[in-house]
Amino acid sequence: MLDLTQVRYSEILTNIGLDYQNEMFVADQIFSIVPVPKDTGFYYTKGREKFLLTQAYRQPGTEANLVTHSYTKTAFATQDYALKEVIPDSVKENSVDPLRPVIDATEVLFEKLRLAKESDALTKISDYTTTFTGFTQQLAAYNATTNPTYVKFDDYINSDPGYVIGLLKSRIALKSGKMPNIIVMNPNVENVIASHPKVKKRLQYVMPLNATNLPDNFLGLKVIRAMAIKDTENEGQIATPTSSYLFPDVIFMGFVTPGAGLWKPCVGYTFERKPLQVREWYDFKLSSTVIEVSWSYLVDVISPRCGMVVYDVIS
Repeated sequence: MLDLTQVRYSEILTNIGLDYQNEMFVADQIFSIVPVPKDTGFYYTKGREKFLLTQAYRQPGTEANLVTHSYTKTAFATQDYALKEVIPDSVKENSVDPLRPVIDATEVLFEKLRLAKESDALTKISDYTTTFTGFTQQLAAYNATTNPTYVKFDDYINSDPGYVIGLLKSRIALKSGKMPNIIVMNPNVENVIASHPKVKKRLQYVMPLNATNLPDNFLGLKVIRAMAIKDTENEGQIATPTSSYLFPDVIFMGFVTPGAGLWKPCVGYTFERKPLQVREWYDFKLSSTVIEVSWSYLVDVISPRCGMVVYDVIS
C-alpha cells in the first residue's frame, strides 16, 4: 500500500489539464457547477401554489382566505470518478520532442473524464422515457387529419420548425413559469433545421442563404451545439469507423441559470464535491510513474418541468 508521502497532488499537472479543454463540451452550459462541502446533501423544491388563482376578496368583518404552500425535499449523493495511466521509466527516458509522456498522459486522462461527464449530461437531457417523461414531444409523419403540426423537420413541405419550437417554448413556460432560454442539438439536426426553406425565409436578412448552421440565438434561444464525439473502439482495432455524436438526433429545450442561487428554478445542476485534480506517484515495483486524475460530482436534473425533449425529429 502506498504511503501518503509517496503520493502528491500535482498543481502543475492539474493546471495543464485544466488549460487543455475541448471546446465541444457543453455540459457546464446546461448544468451549472454548484460546489458542495460533503458527498451527500439535500435540496428543496417549492410547490406551484403561487400559480393557483385564489379568491382574495373578503367581505367586511370576515377573515382572510387561508392558503398553504408546500416543499419537496430531495437527497443527492456525489460520485467519484478516476482514471490513471502508468508511464514506464523507459518511455520517459527515451522520449524526444514533441513527445511529453507525463503531460500527454495528463491531457488524455482529463479529456476522458470530461467526455464521461459530457456523456452523462447529454444522456440525461435526451432521456424522454424516464427523466423527462411527461415533458416530451414526438414528431411524426405529416397527416392532414391526425398530425398537421408536429411533423418531422426533414419534411420540407409540411413541417415548420420555427412554428413548432415557438409552441413548445410556450408549453415549457406554462409548466415551469420560466421561458426557456437554450436549445440543444447535434450538427445533424442543426443542418436539417438551418436548411429548411421556411427557416431560411425567417433568417434571410440574418444568415446567408447557403448557411448550414443557425445563428447563435434562434427564436430567443441560445443555440448550444452538442458536438462531442465518441468512439466505441480504440483506433486500429476494427476496420469500420465507429464514431458518432454523443447527443442523439433529438432536441432539448430548457431554462438554465448561469449560477446556483436560492430558489432559482432551472433544469439542473452539477453538484461538485471535488474538482478535477491530478495525483502523481512513483511505483518502484513497476519502475514507472503513475498519473491519476480524479473528480467527484453528480449531474442532476432537479426540475424536469423546466425542460422538454423533442424526439423523432428527423427520419
